[in-house]
Amino acid sequence: MKVKAVFISLFVLLFLSANSFSQKPSTTPLTAPILQNGDEDFNSADFYKVGEITGNIGGAKAILLPKPAYSEAARDAGAEGKVRVEIEIGEEGAVNSAKAVSGNPLLYEDAQKAALNAKFSAPKINGEKTKVSGFLTYNFSIEPPNWFKIGYDLVLTAKSPLLGYLPIPVIKKAFKPEWETENALIDKLQEIKTAEKIAFPNNKPTLITEKTDGGSFSSIQSRILLPSPQNNQQKIEISENLLQALHIRLANDQANLWKFNLGIAFIESRVILRNPNNGREASEILKPFLKNIPEGVSAEYAENLGNLIKLLEVKAENNFRLEVAKTIGKLQRIKN
Repeated sequence: MKVKAVFISLFVLLFLSANSFSQKPSTTPLTAPILQNGDEDFNSADFYKVGEITGNIGGAKAILLPKPAYSEAARDAGAEGKVRVEIEIGEEGAVNSAKAVSGNPLLYEDAQKAALNAKFSAPKINGEKTKVSGFLTYNFSIEPPNWFKIGYDLVLTAKSPLLGYLPIPVIKKAFKPEWETENALIDKLQEIKTAEKIAFPNNKPTLITEKTDGGSFSSIQSRILLPSPQNNQQKIEISENLLQALHIRLANDQANLWKFNLGIAFIESRVILRNPNNGREASEILKPFLKNIPEGVSAEYAENLGNLIKLLEVKAENNFRLEVAKTIGKLQRIKN
């Protein structure tokens, strides 16, 4: 019979999360601290997650179960689902080998690395230390964002030179399969993002230095390589069409339409906030949203928006930009 692990917290470790671990044939509850190994940036922590870790490890008990990282390649490809890793546990409880045998191959390396770093008690049979074989199963999942984040991220495509920031698989999670127009448009943005990643692997404009040999005189010139104006225009047009399609799609969902439009308005307010002294002007863009909150929008939204407007109306301080960024992050993370 499978027995779920007892949830505990380790205060001496950072970024811990509770999970459960099942084992056979033991019927004794086991304590397995779960160490979050993955990136702790916004996308990983909030939308790319590894859920319950389960497995069968014979006569050993789990001591530490690190969570896998969620690699950039897997995220970009929208890879998710369960990955089963076969492991061999040595006589002292260390994992000697780990091999992923099922699931999305893009997640294999992340899962294998986590399994190799797991720790177990020394496995015993008839009281004698021994090697045992078993498996661990990791459940990778991409969670859909709220509509504030979708509006905020999509309108940024007109302001950003490259699409590396855009979590397209996350946004697509909010689209229903029958939304043919929206899915086709977001797939076009994915094609552009993929092409940009090949041309700009560091997701930054490329600085090119060229030396001109003029015999007795030579010179060195530098220029910045950016996507062509045609590509930028295509990207903007796709984004505008997608925003328009989503406005129509959300016409009968006032709460999500409000969040969607608030995300878009935040970009306009942030453009104004390039000069922190323009905080009051930026707040005027957001005030109508606070005055016209539809049913279905949580009090948490109203509270964070109200706090931000107050912050904008007060004279900017040293941590002004940081506080604005924190509030936007909170609004992107609210579940409803």
